[in-house]
Amino acid sequence: MTTVKITDISLRLLCLIAPAFVVAGCIGEDLSGCLPPPPEPNVKIGFTLFDQGEFTDEITSVIAVLFDGQGTYIPPARRLDEAALDRYTGVELTLDPGDYRMVFWANVGDNTEIRVVDGTPLMIYKSFDGTEQQVIGNGDPVWYAPAVAATRAEVARPLQYYEFTVPASGNYTDQVAFIETHNSINIYLGGLPLDADLMPTVEITNLTSALTFFGMQPPDNPLPTVTSAIQTITVQRDGVSYAFAAFDIFPLGDMTGMYIVIRDGAGNEIYRIPLADAIKQSGADPGAHEINQLLNFGDLNVTVKIWDWDDNDLGKDI
Repeated sequence: MTTVKITDISLRLLCLIAPAFVVAGCIGEDLSGCLPPPPEPNVKIGFTLFDQGEFTDEITSVIAVLFDGQGTYIPPARRLDEAALDRYTGVELTLDPGDYRMVFWANVGDNTEIRVVDGTPLMIYKSFDGTEQQVIGNGDPVWYAPAVAATRAEVARPLQYYEFTVPASGNYTDQVAFIETHNSINIYLGGLPLDADLMPTVEITNLTSALTFFGMQPPDNPLPTVTSAIQTITVQRDGVSYAFAAFDIFPLGDMTGMYIVIRDGAGNEIYRIPLADAIKQSGADPGAHEINQLLNFGDLNVTVKIWDWDDNDLGKDI
């Protein structure tokens, strides 16, 4: 039998080579065995709706933006998609003790975006390019938090941002409530010949094109207004067909210069009414989140009637 002896030189080589093998084991795609695990989140801020429904029924994504106590942005902004919100309906952070601020926007991305204009971060129609009067598509059903209020009427004056302090002990838990930033305007047209291949078009003109990043008001120096135009669809009620257009737009605010404009399938304007007048004649609350309008076109003698149909009932046919 041959006995292998490890000489001093061999021992020295092994001592040099062994660490290299250990390091080589960490040079790969999986570094989990080499790097320390990330710290556990010590800040958890849950999400809910202000006064209605299930959060995930209304919200598809949230953008959470963090600032220090003096308002300095701490990147990156966190975008939580549906999968993330299903895992935890809120945001989890790892933060040092101290004062912080956060801003939360929901449902931003398809038709609206966050954009900086002249140094001011705004929520703006995604397709808006700054022209004096621009026709765009519909907006997103955008929500905002925090809605710190006891009643819905108080939500018109929300806090600019959510403030919190991570204590020296390191753990912080809270919850913020989202409120609709958008207005939903549903317009139903009766008495028009409804051709599936040549449907009428509904427009709302002179809408606000942007909101301030921290709240629900237009910027101090408003951008040009826009016209939002929607191609209608057909809904059925008691065997009668109606054209229907639904708008999700930024809060109405001052409605001066805003009009509902109806065009026939060929693009000809057949009716125009100030939006404020239409809402007043219909009996709707101009401060309501959702406003329903029924326009009847018997021989094009247009009248506005009070909307008394059940939205949920009609919605089954949409």
